[in-house]
Amino acid sequence: MLTHLLGPATALDQSVYLQVTRGAAPRRSSITCAPTVFACARPSVPRDLEVAARGVACITRPDIRWHRCEIKAISLLSAVMMRREAANEGALEAILLRDGMVTEASFANVFVVLGDEIITPPRGHLIPPSITM
Repeated sequence: MLTHLLGPATALDQSVYLQVTRGAAPRRSSITCAPTVFACARPSVPRDLEVAARGVACITRPDIRWHRCEIKAISLLSAVMMRREAANEGALEAILLRDGMVTEASFANVFVVLGDEIITPPRGHLIPPSITM
């Protein structure tokens, strides 16, 4: 959260994770079943202000995920593998590229600040719509 770049977190700062799936059903069933909802909240860990000021090391990797990335799935295997590659190279994150364009990072959104503009990857089927502006 931006507030973490501006100062220390308080006990009220929380990170909320919400996941809704199609639900549990036999493998060959139709997609009409009761959804499964999972939510958790935990205290946010503030970013180190020095790290926020200087930035972090990143690597780039081809975005090898399927071509329907606007459909959020709970399989994170490719992201985990790319994050491990980044760590093995002494970096924090892997920035994903497809056809020469940034899509997102293995576990983060990508925003470029250029002057007074914020630039995000374009909307489309190659990126979840929640991280574009």
